[in-house]
Amino acid sequence: MIKPCNAKAYSVSASGREWFEAIGVGVPSSASEKKLAVRCLDWTERRHHLAGTLGCSIYERFRELGWLVAVRNTRVVRVTLEGQAQLWKLLAIAVA
Repeated sequence: MIKPCNAKAYSVSASGREWFEAIGVGVPSSASEKKLAVRCLDWTERRHHLAGTLGCSIYERFRELGWLVAVRNTRVVRVTLEGQAQLWKLLAIAVA
């Protein structure tokens, strides 16, 4: 699906594009590939997360589906009960 291709970006495979599109996440064309899937180091956890166009698209789609809710006046995002169930179903990610 996605994997690190260098220190600053992830690559998205053809099957990854199909998977994202199947859950309603549009994957832009290769014309914008440079900022499609950016590796961003979280300064508090010291772990990379997905940023860039694809990261934003996933966030927006999960909000549309009601899986994520932004906490007003903060940068905090809360995973809803439906989001917990769906993240487990799709990715085997357990959210406490």
